[in-house]
Amino acid sequence: MPVQSAKRNPSSKKREFNRLLGFLLTAFVAVLFFLPVHFFETAQGKLYDVGLKIRGSLPTPKEIAIVAIDDASISKVGRWPWPRNRVAQLIDRLAEAKTRVIALDLFFPPAETERDAGNDRLLGEATQRAGNVVYPFYFTLGRVSSGEKNPEIPLQIRNTSFLLFDDPKKLADFPPLAAREAYVPVMEIVAGARALGHINLLTDGDGRVRWDPLIIEFGGQYFPSFGLQVAASAMGLNRGNLTVRVGQSIRLGKKSIPTSAEGMILIPYYGADPSFSFYSAADVLAGKLDPKYLADKVVFVGVTAAGASAGIQDFIRTPLANRLSGVEKHAQVVGSIMENRFLLRPSWASFVEFGLIVLIGTLMSFYLSALRRPWQWILTLGILAALVGLTAGAITQGIWIK
Repeated sequence: MPVQSAKRNPSSKKREFNRLLGFLLTAFVAVLFFLPVHFFETAQGKLYDVGLKIRGSLPTPKEIAIVAIDDASISKVGRWPWPRNRVAQLIDRLAEAKTRVIALDLFFPPAETERDAGNDRLLGEATQRAGNVVYPFYFTLGRVSSGEKNPEIPLQIRNTSFLLFDDPKKLADFPPLAAREAYVPVMEIVAGARALGHINLLTDGDGRVRWDPLIIEFGGQYFPSFGLQVAASAMGLNRGNLTVRVGQSIRLGKKSIPTSAEGMILIPYYGADPSFSFYSAADVLAGKLDPKYLADKVVFVGVTAAGASAGIQDFIRTPLANRLSGVEKHAQVVGSIMENRFLLRPSWASFVEFGLIVLIGTLMSFYLSALRRPWQWILTLGILAALVGLTAGAITQGIWIK
């Protein structure tokens, strides 16, 4: 009898094709893992958001308080910006309360009327008397083109840059963000400041703030952030106690802050509605607040008013809230540093992530095509739930798994 060739089952051919397609997709995603692909960065950001939400809110440190230029203050004192002699009075009140640090999240550019009225001088004198005021400045980000001269560093911030690096040569391999221009407060105001730090804000593609740059290069020098300077001042440290371990961390005395290769940290937000102690600036000015509530505290001062009379709108979107005042963001960063609440990227994290890509891709390629449609959905959703649970669980342990 003639031997007939066996015909392959069409469903078997389809399964083999699906497996091959699955393996190819797994290999493709595994290659993309090593490349900076925007889609994956966005997905990782969203996964981080979900992890924070599952983790839930955490209690904020009691050592931090916020004196808010809120709607009540605007109503009682007047439209912002206030005359600078009024801010000087506020600093005097805070100094009388024996605050540990006064973190003034307010920017004072040159203003002819304020200078001519003597208000710059009065604010500078109040700053000198207090001796513990930290001021902000900010940069225009962007690298200087080759052939261009490095921009001149303003006098106000020349003594604020980092002095110590574990290996400065590594900065070529792990360059931080760079800036082209600096905007600084009036010299007469900040001459007696404890420190100055940059307040540059980074937003992801969806407009939410997840990262905080602790270091920015400008004019060949490297400058710490406002939050880092406030935390260092609260610990009684100065620039001689700060060391950059390039591409790895920043040391504040004995404390080590793990960073990305670019010197940034993921902000481990305390919650959607953090429970910092808030006090109205109008009450502080009027002497209505008992000084004991501010004694030995790191006191942030910033605008939280939302009305048109606030003059400015200083709000951001975070993974947990669509509206958070900028001063609260700074307070959360400083609180995390003071409490050693960092999200670490262990050296083994990338190996685990790559292994999960290969393992999950292989399992789904091999088993998914063999299951009926309802079970395919169940398996897929189960794997997604497990990944979200892994991310959330890692965040609660201070580990960032992408």
